[in-house]
Amino acid sequence: MAIRLGSWGRRGDLAHDTFLRQHGVEDVLGSYIFHPSFRDTAVWGDQSGVLGFDELSSHWELLDLIQLRNRFDAAGLRLVGLEQAVPRHCLERIQFGLAGRDEQINQLIMTIRNMGRAGLNSLAYSWSINPPGVVNTSWRTSEAMPGRGGARVTSFNLAEISSDYLSRGVRVNRDELFKNYEYFLERVLPAAEEAGIRLAIHPDDPPVESLGGADRLFYDAESHRKALALSSSRFHGIVMCFGNWGVMPGDLLANIHEFGKDDRIVYCHLQGVVGHVPKYHESFLDESDLDWFQILGALRDVGFDGGVFPAHFPDTVFDSAPRQDNGVAYTCGYTRAVIQAVEAGGLKAGSK
Repeated sequence: MAIRLGSWGRRGDLAHDTFLRQHGVEDVLGSYIFHPSFRDTAVWGDQSGVLGFDELSSHWELLDLIQLRNRFDAAGLRLVGLEQAVPRHCLERIQFGLAGRDEQINQLIMTIRNMGRAGLNSLAYSWSINPPGVVNTSWRTSEAMPGRGGARVTSFNLAEISSDYLSRGVRVNRDELFKNYEYFLERVLPAAEEAGIRLAIHPDDPPVESLGGADRLFYDAESHRKALALSSSRFHGIVMCFGNWGVMPGDLLANIHEFGKDDRIVYCHLQGVVGHVPKYHESFLDESDLDWFQILGALRDVGFDGGVFPAHFPDTVFDSAPRQDNGVAYTCGYTRAVIQAVEAGGLKAGSK
């Protein structure tokens, strides 16, 4: 067993690469922000050209991936995968079953093949249907809830969501979403298997059945079971994001054992959370409702051999947006200590 501490890289910030390595990070995930076409000045709500990409002809070129991998290699970090391909909304036509979905699938397959050639091993994706301007990302009702000592954390309260919206001007129900998902998987999974790239479903964030009148697909353990039942391939897996799995109904440790024993957990996100859907907020890891010794112990018990990536750090007094170096350092140190304790067997699961 070898649980590894992971993180996300930061665009154009080579000093941050060294910072991560100094704090024990081994694995790094990339994203759309590293793509040459990314523009910081993009209009966030412009669904036709979000972040400067042509949605029907954008993919990762092999050379760009190799250059990105080499950058992290130089800092002693290992680029293991990408979260979302490009553009950030590259699955929307597939999700809605719109014209152009086959072009989006073809672009995604080109990215997957180049990822394999560049030595990466995983691609995470989200199937969330979010309101206009929120593109395949987490959605919160507050980004500035006061946390411990005045740190800022995010929160979600379903009761505060009352608007009815149409994303891309259409609505699909859950059956249609799943049918479109099957269409996607039948075409993309064979390419992923051939390239050696593990596909990983990120749960809907927040994990609720519907949001603002729109159905969502991956919001509980049963919805993930249904998706994974489409193929027994280990290249068809999940991101066990504990910020979402930890607020879903059900037994979290049982879910880890169920999905982990079949090697379906590609990697994990570590996010502190307090409460459960429909109302919860994020927190520092050590004040979370989740017991990290039990969680990492369960991962150890099922033979998990992958990265755990702390995410959604509280904003602390010395942080200045978008940098969260203090939150990153604190969380990495805490996570690394738990990993070492669990691997050494020095603490029983459940001890805090």
